[in-house]
Amino acid sequence: MTSNILLRSYKMTCDTGFAPNPYCGVLSLATCKSGIRRVAKQGEWVAGFTSKTLCGDGKGQERLIYLMLVSEKIKFEEYYEQYPQKRPENCPCGDNIYKPRNGGYEQILNKYHGICEFEDDTSAPFVLLAKEFYYFGKDAVNVPKKYRPSIKHTSAPRGCITKDKQQAQVFIDWVKNEAAWRQGRIGKPHIDPKSESCSKSCSKSCSKSCSKSCSKKRVNAGENK
Repeated sequence: MTSNILLRSYKMTCDTGFAPNPYCGVLSLATCKSGIRRVAKQGEWVAGFTSKTLCGDGKGQERLIYLMLVSEKIKFEEYYEQYPQKRPENCPCGDNIYKPRNGGYEQILNKYHGICEFEDDTSAPFVLLAKEFYYFGKDAVNVPKKYRPSIKHTSAPRGCITKDKQQAQVFIDWVKNEAAWRQGRIGKPHIDPKSESCSKSCSKSCSKSCSKSCSKKRVNAGENK
């Protein structure tokens, strides 16, 4: 119902199929966006848009990369056990990288996140899952002004909520129509997850403060968290 709808929107600086991960029939947001993963609840909608950093799209020109309806919110422990197909060894851009260990987490070797992202990722040890999602990837779609939800031009750690619920519903209906009611992975990520440039791009945009030594340091960190 429109009265209960809640839509969070944010701008993405990286789209490699890692965060979110639209593979294996379920879209997952298991890393990055700790603010959204912490507060979002089952039944909420989350939309990711392009940005100038990602592909040069400026303010007001952001295009929709994906829209998800959160069908489930689980902890890292559950995710690790229930979705082995999303681990790095089984998926080129696997986001199931936090293995429960001694009351904390061990970060599994992967080409996207290192020790520099460990603290932020595990500060909100939750994974958002969506069975209903529309992932356009590099074929991100232009959203006409009359359908656009609220999008902050600055950082939005918890996402920008569209307070006009009717507008949020109009946007969601438009996306479904634009997708011709096809659900799932409609397009491919902006950067091929199998390419060498993939990890370099993600590392550059997700870890601006990360030093070279950090990128080499993989982890049995946070065991006492």
